[in-house]
Amino acid sequence: MDPGVEGSNPFTHPIAGDMDKEVLVEKIKGQTKNGRISCRQALKLASELEVSPKEIGDLLNELKIKIAGCQLGCFP
Repeated sequence: MDPGVEGSNPFTHPIAGDMDKEVLVEKIKGQTKNGRISCRQALKLASELEVSPKEIGDLLNELKIKIAGCQLGCFP
């Protein structure tokens, strides 16, 4: 499936070069504390891992990790 097509799952294929979903999950979990990650940390991870913020957000939702300290003020 093409990751640019609505409804496709971007985690069914390697992302960020050779990085697969499991590696990305471990990187995210390494940045979480008490089931939360700051907005700033999530955006930094997206940039460092060369994935879109949407991909990180989708995976955070899947993992039930909450965003804290939202830079837009949406999540305290």
